[in-house]
Amino acid sequence: MPKSFFNQEGSGFLDNKSAIWQVESEYLGRVVRIVLEQIAIAESKAQDRLTDATLERQWMFENATHRVGLDDDWAELMFQIRDTHRREQEYDLVQKKADRLHLMAATPFFGRFDFREHGYALGEVFYVGLYSLTDPDSGSFLVCDWRAPVCSMYYDYEPGLAGYHCQAGAISGELTLKRQFVIKNGLLKGMFDSNLHIADRFLQDVLAQNAGQKMHAIVASIQREQNAAIRDDKHDILVVQGAAGSGKTSVALQRAAYLLYHHRAELKAHQIVAFLPTYLLTEYTSGVLPELGEENIRQTTFYDYACRRTALPEDAAETPFEQQECMMAESNRLTDPVSEHVLRRRRASIHYKSGQQFETLLTNYLDYLHCSWQPWVDVYFRGEKIISARQISRLIHEDFACLPLLVRIEKARIRIMILISPIIRKAAAEIRELRRQESTGAEILSEGVRQQLSQDLKQLREELSIWASYDLLALYTELFANKELFDRLLPVEGEGEGVQEEARLLTAKNVSNGKVFYEDLPALLYLKNALQGVPDVRHVRHLIIDEAQNYTWMQLRALAVEFPQASLTMLGDPRQEIGAGLLQRPPVADRDGGPTRTAEAFAPRQSAHIELTKRYRSTWEIARFSGALADPPETGSSIERRGILPLLVRVTTKKGETGVMGRLLTRRILDLFGEGFGSVAVLCRKADTCRGIYQSIGAGLAEAGKDMGGGQSVLDGGQSVSAQLVLNDDRSIKAPLLVMPVYLASGMEFDAVIVPEVGCYHVGERRTLYTVCTRALHRLYLYTEGETPELLRTIDPEYYSVTDLIDC
Repeated sequence: MPKSFFNQEGSGFLDNKSAIWQVESEYLGRVVRIVLEQIAIAESKAQDRLTDATLERQWMFENATHRVGLDDDWAELMFQIRDTHRREQEYDLVQKKADRLHLMAATPFFGRFDFREHGYALGEVFYVGLYSLTDPDSGSFLVCDWRAPVCSMYYDYEPGLAGYHCQAGAISGELTLKRQFVIKNGLLKGMFDSNLHIADRFLQDVLAQNAGQKMHAIVASIQREQNAAIRDDKHDILVVQGAAGSGKTSVALQRAAYLLYHHRAELKAHQIVAFLPTYLLTEYTSGVLPELGEENIRQTTFYDYACRRTALPEDAAETPFEQQECMMAESNRLTDPVSEHVLRRRRASIHYKSGQQFETLLTNYLDYLHCSWQPWVDVYFRGEKIISARQISRLIHEDFACLPLLVRIEKARIRIMILISPIIRKAAAEIRELRRQESTGAEILSEGVRQQLSQDLKQLREELSIWASYDLLALYTELFANKELFDRLLPVEGEGEGVQEEARLLTAKNVSNGKVFYEDLPALLYLKNALQGVPDVRHVRHLIIDEAQNYTWMQLRALAVEFPQASLTMLGDPRQEIGAGLLQRPPVADRDGGPTRTAEAFAPRQSAHIELTKRYRSTWEIARFSGALADPPETGSSIERRGILPLLVRVTTKKGETGVMGRLLTRRILDLFGEGFGSVAVLCRKADTCRGIYQSIGAGLAEAGKDMGGGQSVLDGGQSVSAQLVLNDDRSIKAPLLVMPVYLASGMEFDAVIVPEVGCYHVGERRTLYTVCTRALHRLYLYTEGETPELLRTIDPEYYSVTDLIDC
């Protein structure tokens, strides 16, 4: 952090020679000493548990396999296994405590507040940190966990009247002091008595740091509106709407940590599932919860989850990124070498299958399947009529009518097997009677009867199993391949006939070839649950859906059916919608902030909407520029962290000149790394552009320094610069320089963002370009060939600077 921030006098800043500084330093020293003592105790206990477990495992390996033979030996072995498992669990718990204490030793706390409850003459002092710490002698709290109810006041109030809610009810009083600390490696580096002005300046310095390859916890700088979202536990559904850089993803993870803390007895980390847009983002956020002392929650993407649940063959389903490429081709079809006819049909498929009318079609199809299912014949066993087709139909359509179809059929099958049990018992008695007759002929006869019974049972089971067997993809294909059925099931009010027919024709052809479009996945998951029933997902207690603005109605409905009992946190920003106008997506929030269409997909449940209006990611200049580009324009505020204006570079090349853009981008990249920035992203509109840019940059880096291969070069000054091309859903960031399509950058942030070919974004892709620009923390560069693109001409020219490069 800048030295000037901590060396200012007045305005709440406390001098390092003051008496208050001395008192706080002594308290910090005492806390650090206790932490170090507890680390030594925890590590000693951990080592003892590990040694015991290792010795016991070694004993079992050397002795158990030679001794087991009698029941007593087995009992002893099972006891030994359980005891070893218990010691290993104890080791894990103690080691996790030691890990938390190590983190705490570096920064035991980050804040303090003094609170006097109404009716009491004396107040209490609370220090706030990542974890709680008690005095081993008195048992009093030296540091309080930031998630404790009382600590909500630290985030929600400035000095003055304050209060909080706990199990005892509402507590009110006066906040007499609020102080923030900067502690590094157990040493006090800065502190100030906080007010709104100072808190903003503290945030500016925190946010001025470079981005890393991992997201970090933000508990020291949580703002009041973020705190409200993190601590809400009164609603089944919480919808958080916020501008780019308002901290939505951080809030989601901090909220998960809060829920795990307050519901520890009934909620575990594996019971929370987060749906994120890419696995790159799951890797980027994977360090947040462990930093907060919690295990990582389950993280997945909708694509991966739906493919796994529907058990589709490998590579049968199109990825969301392939769908995005198709949507981009449709947006710019005049320059893309793709058949306009095929694209029109694909557009119809994507549009129609994302909306509520398609759900109505699927519901009608399910009703048709339920009503049309009939057993073929009466069921006979060994010549005896067990049950008539009419009785089976009554079981399916009346007795078990409240259950999914395949569950009904299974219950009917079980009922039939129960009905034949008297016949089986009679045959078994006959076999026993024959075996009692001590003769070779009786023995042969009994074996023949037994084999015949077994064969008859096998045949019946096979016949009944055919009832419940189904091919999900075949059922889905039938809906689209059968035009008469499709037209009959269409809702009366809906899309134009042309759109529906285009979608039907394309889907029938694609699915008959064993392929599934990405927009078909929600429907397949929806049908599977309706036919087979939802899996035992009671262990999933809470869902997190990030970047909810990019979820279609059918995706949300599929998840609502899949997790009927789970509470939900949804986060999104309608201004960052990619593919706007093509997909039918419910808005993240209504304009009046009331109940949202997004939440309606999970109705009926109690829902709340919180809006995060302040942007913290980008410099003030980048936030102003991207805010003007937003659709609709941003009206919220941004942190007053000053930087330089975004730069538009207009390039005019000589006729026949090639490779100019690559050389210019390489030069810019080298300058940025030379300035000390740690992460740079070149964000392109399409994958093909990424490939060309990556090759050009790789050649430029090799020309500028020593080529190390794999996109890595060492420059003359010894600095290593490596590039990574990200086209698919990579699971890790391996280089400080990334070249990737914009749709893979959702939720990510970089020190600097470079946008080549900004002129390729047309007016309909305003939100996509807004998403690109808001990935930048400190620098934003836009390159175009020729004049200023139409999208940028709508922005006040004072919001960005322009450089012309002619005949370069």
